[in-house]
Amino acid sequence: MIALVLALILIFGIRACLGARKAQAFEDYVADVGALVGESDQQGDALFGLFEDPGTQSSVDVENTINGFRVESEQLIERAGAIDVPDELSEAQGYLLQSLSFRSDGLSGISEHLPTALGDTDPAAAEELIAGQMQNFLTSDVIYSQRVLPAIQTGARDADLLERVSDLPESQFLPDVSWLQLPTVENAIGSIKGEAPSTGGDDPDEKVAPGLHGTGLQGVTVQPAGEKLSDGGVITVDGTEGLSFEVEVQNQGENDERNVAIRITIDGGDAPIELSGEVPSIKVDETVSVELPLTEPPPTNEDLTVDVTVEGVPGEENEDNNSAEYLVRFGS
Repeated sequence: MIALVLALILIFGIRACLGARKAQAFEDYVADVGALVGESDQQGDALFGLFEDPGTQSSVDVENTINGFRVESEQLIERAGAIDVPDELSEAQGYLLQSLSFRSDGLSGISEHLPTALGDTDPAAAEELIAGQMQNFLTSDVIYSQRVLPAIQTGARDADLLERVSDLPESQFLPDVSWLQLPTVENAIGSIKGEAPSTGGDDPDEKVAPGLHGTGLQGVTVQPAGEKLSDGGVITVDGTEGLSFEVEVQNQGENDERNVAIRITIDGGDAPIELSGEVPSIKVDETVSVELPLTEPPPTNEDLTVDVTVEGVPGEENEDNNSAEYLVRFGS
């Protein structure tokens, strides 16, 4: 009888010891994950902080710093692959490595394309490629929040250790989804170059990229009538409701431009009708159309003057082809 009791005590003791060891293994794993993603998040904070405010760092300094982030991200993956992983958390570990790999891929892509983006040879294409790398960061964040953390919770629940991993580390590398948009990246690259963001204004003190800057008005069409305006006489447009002016703008310079303002004034009635629009971004040699809806019914059966102007961009010296005046008669 004594032998049986001793055997039971020994068995329960071994089980308790094994249970404690497993619980400690879970806690250690969560702590290791927290340390790894904490360092990764610090890389993200430093990267986007550098993009937003490079301070006095030169372009070469920024390139070297981001290349350093790339190397550190690769080392993080190696460290993540070497940590002890409880069997129940093997799925979470696979997702963790995926998440860190997407971050490393993004940093590698930025490091590869940044010198071209900061140079004078086809920087626009490199800026697009850098903007594309931001998707890697978003994907990594989604994998971590939607795969890594739930997999840890599932593994802990299966092992009856959910209470031991209740405080799971959060992680976010991409600070804002606006970084997925090309204009945000363009502004960041411009700040590293020492350029002010293009606003479409005509401030002579605003810093602009070297080279020719210029846009041109290519044509105006009244929609949905499809009446293309010309300066050869009065254009008659049927109807007054649901109309809009489709304005074609061409970038005729050597630089991509952003926030190009468009103004339309319809005069000849009791009071002018003012319309405005904007081209968010336009590449070199690109022609884009912007639709400006007619906000109020115009006077009918009268010859009206329609002035259309594409505002000059920073650095534009010749605006001769930026505006046109048309005569339009709207039918009732």
